[in-house]
Amino acid sequence: MRTELLAALVPALPLVGALLIAALRRTLSANAAGSLATGLIASSFVLSVLLFLGFDSSTGGNTVHLFDWIHVGSMRIPLALRIDALSLTMMLIVTGIGSLIHLYSIGYMHEDKRAASFFAMLNLFTFAMLMLVMGSNFLITFIGWEGVGLCSYLLIGFWYQRPAAAKAACIATTSGMPWGDCCGAGRSKALCWPPLAHPRRWPWACAATCSSASGTRTRRTTTQRGRPSS
Repeated sequence: MRTELLAALVPALPLVGALLIAALRRTLSANAAGSLATGLIASSFVLSVLLFLGFDSSTGGNTVHLFDWIHVGSMRIPLALRIDALSLTMMLIVTGIGSLIHLYSIGYMHEDKRAASFFAMLNLFTFAMLMLVMGSNFLITFIGWEGVGLCSYLLIGFWYQRPAAAKAACIATTSGMPWGDCCGAGRSKALCWPPLAHPRRWPWACAATCSSASGTRTRRTTTQRGRPSS
């Protein structure tokens, strides 16, 4: 029971942090949000160390079954986490380096008015990374992969008012997907849909900038093609 509880808490703490900071983003200061986010990731790192020290390599690892997520007829897909040598190594890397990144970000973002939103995204990114490395089946791994892609989009385009940041977020979304440009372009277009792209409705979207950047690039290419050769 101790292993099951520790394994479940490792990804649960960043998820709770992301939800809590997002809910209180208007009241939390930058330092308070950063300290809370860093403390939760550091706690996940401590739990990962405990799991690592108590791991018995002779067993080859074990699967922590939380609950049946999808059960249709004979198909049963559990929400389960895999604890073995590889997943423990990746858990230590994700939570250990993630704690240092969170700690550095406290000083880097302390003057930003939307710092709480940034730390919520950073906690959510860590949760997605942990689901990616701890998932015991392909569906959980895929969801973690997609979550990492979404959080990368949100973090890269955090300062969406800057054209360069917004454009880089769209490029990262369309090029960093497991299904390639098809899946990435579909999600990019969904996030860049004008009703979602309004700053008050979806503060991290970059539709207007992406569209203007694409139009500028097209006009530039057309102009270059139309120039007479000297």
